Amino acid sequence: MIVGREDTGELEAQIRGSRHAWDVRLISIDALIRLMKIRQELDSPVAEAQIRTLLIPREYSRVDGIIDLVFSTTEDILEESAEEPEEDETTNDTEPKKRGAPSSFHADCAARISRHLGIDLVKQSRAVFSDPATELTVTCAVSKKSARSKNESYWCAFHPRQLDKLSHREDAFASFGCGSANKIALLPLSFLKPLLDGMNQTCLEDGSTHHWHVKICRRKDRWILQRRKDEEHPDITDKMLLTSIS
Repeated sequence: MIVGREDTGELEAQIRGSRHAWDVRLISIDALIRLMKIRQELDSPVAEAQIRTLLIPREYSRVDGIIDLVFSTTEDILEESAEEPEEDETTNDTEPKKRGAPSSFHADCAARISRHLGIDLVKQSRAVFSDPATELTVTCAVSKKSARSKNESYWCAFHPRQLDKLSHREDAFASFGCGSANKIALLPLSFLKPLLDGMNQTCLEDGSTHHWHVKICRRKDRWILQRRKDEEHPDITDKMLLTSIS
């Protein structure tokens, strides 16, 4: 039952004292909207299942489900703030260090890409946007300028779940905002997907990929997608949306 008021003590008591105690749960409109926003921001099937579990009538003597949801939310925020790892380019398993507040200009990038492609991208989650008319999907990761590199460079994480979101259509795009919406690498899935195996990646304990490291560097007036040392480093200048190259 969705309620629009806070003083529901009498209603709650009636539910607890009736045969419907195990069949009914109350949630306020405000709380339901907050859950919706959490689901949208996390863009995780696991988090979605946890949210649904919270709405199932049960006795909350054990709060593991609530703790799991809080943990997922915190983990996603920390993951978003991952800094470029200090690593040799041939390694695959270096965990990124953490930094302060992450960059957040996903919506600005989506608006810029919408104008460029002539579509209307609508937010599905923090990093996923799609056009309702064409069902074209675009993922968006953003990065501040790297403080370690002598050249202008940016580091983003690209996740298997984002790859799955794009894999429904070969004309989907993965985008990477470089410092602001004035510099965006707009990479077609058909271009990016074959290159992933040659990128550094962070792996889970079971050996599966947690995310790929997407590093975009500027060399004079050219933009390069940097991969491992023994791999090709493609020129992506023609795939950059630039307000200015200065």
